Amino acid sequence: MSTDLAEAVVDLAAVRGNLATIAAGTPARILAVVKADGFGHGAVPIARAALAAGAAWLGVTSATEALALRADGITAPILSWLHRPDADVTALILADVDISVSTVAHLRRVAADAARCGRVAHVHLKADTGLHRNGATSDDWPELLAWTRKHEHEGTLRCRAIWSHLATADQPPKTTPTLEDLVLNAPAPTGSGPIAAAPGFSASDPAAPKIDATLEELLLNAAAPGDAGAPGSAGVARQRAAFVAAVAEARAAGLTPELAHLANSAAAMTAPDTHFDLVRIGIGLYGIEPVPGRVTGLRPALTVRTSVINIKRVPAGSGVSYGPDHVTTRPTSLALLPIGYADGLPRAAEGRAQVVIAGRRCPIVGRIAMDQCVVDVGDLPVGLGDTAIVLGTGGPSATEWAAWAGTNPHEILTGIGPRVTRTYLHGE
Repeated sequence: MSTDLAEAVVDLAAVRGNLATIAAGTPARILAVVKADGFGHGAVPIARAALAAGAAWLGVTSATEALALRADGITAPILSWLHRPDADVTALILADVDISVSTVAHLRRVAADAARCGRVAHVHLKADTGLHRNGATSDDWPELLAWTRKHEHEGTLRCRAIWSHLATADQPPKTTPTLEDLVLNAPAPTGSGPIAAAPGFSASDPAAPKIDATLEELLLNAAAPGDAGAPGSAGVARQRAAFVAAVAEARAAGLTPELAHLANSAAAMTAPDTHFDLVRIGIGLYGIEPVPGRVTGLRPALTVRTSVINIKRVPAGSGVSYGPDHVTTRPTSLALLPIGYADGLPRAAEGRAQVVIAGRRCPIVGRIAMDQCVVDVGDLPVGLGDTAIVLGTGGPSATEWAAWAGTNPHEILTGIGPRVTRTYLHGE
């Protein structure tokens, strides 16, 4: 146990094993997502473990995250996907970091910075296929392609990839139309040009079969009345159809992207027709099952533990913590743990959360404070310095904490604060 108040132990062998498990189910290359400090696990150690296990790419949110990996000597391809459109990206270009672009304004800024530093910027054009966050809409896509082609001709840009992000892949699957059904039922052409929509289409395949339908028509045909935002495979099929169309439009505009990527962790494990050339593995890399209720053998990589720093016997009727929101109903022992909401324990889990002490699950009682929480250990033989497993192996999972707090495991993992010391097992 470290001398700090709490520690998060990260098993890098679990990270490598999780990547291998997912990679075994796809011929596509793997992009390991290490944003948000590797989902709270530590970006650099996770990146190195993922690369050692066969990841071809790394993915981060910001320029700061990408440049931190480069500063630590990581030379693998990196995609950084969220930037202010007016931000200077010269440092990213010089560090050979690929940049995601969703708007013409951002594209032109990237091209201008590339021209000033005398380097070619590599971009991944993002299409909005239904998530409606970042990415170019079907109306804006043709203009973005035209400007990209112009800047490629000038020698300032290279379109490395077309990509998008799924909205519903982590929902339980339903029986839904296949992409082939959507394509076969596509409406008559309106003269906007052919769109490739063949199953298994790859960005590197110039001979993909064509259909005569516009992107807008395919989307409208795919979305039945009242079906907007439908969960599971219906939404995935709709987005896949739109994505295939977007890639085909890019090729028709004269672009030759090396990669097409759409799948996240959930789709990587449930929707092989979304894999294309690259799959992006986020939450699955850290051992969290991406689809609720589906067990695939992933192993959680992180365990948070602390120790008992005070223990006292109290009678029935004793108030615990602020409020008090909890009053004991019997004589019992209360163990104090030096970990609180500043360290990642969500206050919303009050009244439901548990930890493991002396091999038994015990409830956290009363309000979780910023730095500490109180556990009712009953009559268990608990002493000062005894270990409490807060999350992970031998204790409650991130998924359980998420259920207690009404959130998702992603928020639980990324919320583990900097006061919780990270230590690493099985590094190579």
